[in-house]
Amino acid sequence: MFIDNHTHAQTKKEIKKLLSSMDKNKIDKAIILHLFENSLKELIENTDDENRLFVIGSISIENKDFYDDFIELNEVIINKKIIGVKLYLGYEHFYANDKRCDIIYQMCEKNDIPVIFHTGDTWEGTRNKSLIKYANPIFIDEVAIKYPNLKIVISHMGNPIWLNETAELVFKNENVYTDFSGMFSTIEEKDTKDIKIRKRNYNKKTEENIINLLNYIGDSRKIMFGSDFDYLSQDKHKEFIDKLLAEKYISNDEYENITHINAETVYKIK
Repeated sequence: MFIDNHTHAQTKKEIKKLLSSMDKNKIDKAIILHLFENSLKELIENTDDENRLFVIGSISIENKDFYDDFIELNEVIINKKIIGVKLYLGYEHFYANDKRCDIIYQMCEKNDIPVIFHTGDTWEGTRNKSLIKYANPIFIDEVAIKYPNLKIVISHMGNPIWLNETAELVFKNENVYTDFSGMFSTIEEKDTKDIKIRKRNYNKKTEENIINLLNYIGDSRKIMFGSDFDYLSQDKHKEFIDKLLAEKYISNDEYENITHINAETVYKIK
């Protein structure tokens, strides 16, 4: 079993592209993270007959219609149409411990679904709007303490600025997890959403950063495989996790945890 816990798709065409990439890379299931500017209802409808795909909803904290969106989000959670809620720190101007988010954390804790945070870098196409300071994961510590029964996932490990902070948060808090999605790209990759992708190389330094984080956390139950498809490819991310196993940085049991068992546990995927 292999689960990609961090992908993006919206339309039928994009979903077909995701499924094709999954087949190519022998990935059994994938979790699609909704982008709050898109229709959540449409995404749910487009994936409803795909038993390999699961949806995480999102909500804009800054939207004037927040409470209408919240009611809709609560409804799809109750009807078990989504398996988590993502908040886009940095893209929107609030910290994780913002009081406006409490109603979301309470809802997720009550329904036993995780909250997922964007952390670290934002895409170049949003640079004129996003503020990186809000994407600092350190404020998640307060949320984890305030809501001890709420599962929390730190996406992208806070890369590239806050990997050490992420390692400490995951090590310290039993209810905090992370993934290494969005870490690897190639010069050949082109974006399909008119967002200019920075040409980050698949390099030794990135590998070393993740290995150091794994060693510090010391618990493979707290880390999940993710790719950030289709902004970045599943190929390079799967190549990396397979390399960790082949070069004995992780054991077979740790590989199983990272590639599917943790996602099954956090998101309750059968």
